[in-house]
Amino acid sequence: MKLEFAKIKNLSKFDYSPELDTYLKSIGRGVIQNINSIKGFVESVKHGDVYSIKFHYDVVLVVLSSLTNKPFEYPMAIDEELFFTQKQEFDSEDVEYVDKDYIDLDEIIFSLIVTQIPITLHGPEDEYVKTDTYRVMSEEEYLSENNSNFGSPFDALKDINFDE
Repeated sequence: MKLEFAKIKNLSKFDYSPELDTYLKSIGRGVIQNINSIKGFVESVKHGDVYSIKFHYDVVLVVLSSLTNKPFEYPMAIDEELFFTQKQEFDSEDVEYVDKDYIDLDEIIFSLIVTQIPITLHGPEDEYVKTDTYRVMSEEEYLSENNSNFGSPFDALKDINFDE
């Protein structure tokens, strides 16, 4: 949906179901396999020449596990506020200058989803790789197995006599 700047002052909060199939196809079937559901709303406010757009969405993705490459459902919540302007002098790190008469909500929502996916995704039943000769373990597993509490790295120096 293309939200026109001229209409933002008349809108405050509205439900919107984005059409993200085009964007999903454009990146191919990588980590994101499908978008099972996306529900939420958009709030918009005009502050002079700056437009504040708040996105509130609950999303359920089907993604591939980083460990097993098997698909699983990954729920996420998006609560972001972005600022836009049509005046180039207000362009800054926090305010995005737009040289069109509209904002493409679908594109923005899709980019918010993609940027909030973590680098490593583990399914609920995923286990680290394990063979007869090695295994991958988390730091918590390592500490609990070795009953180790790593103190200061300088603790190793306490028994050394530096006066000799």
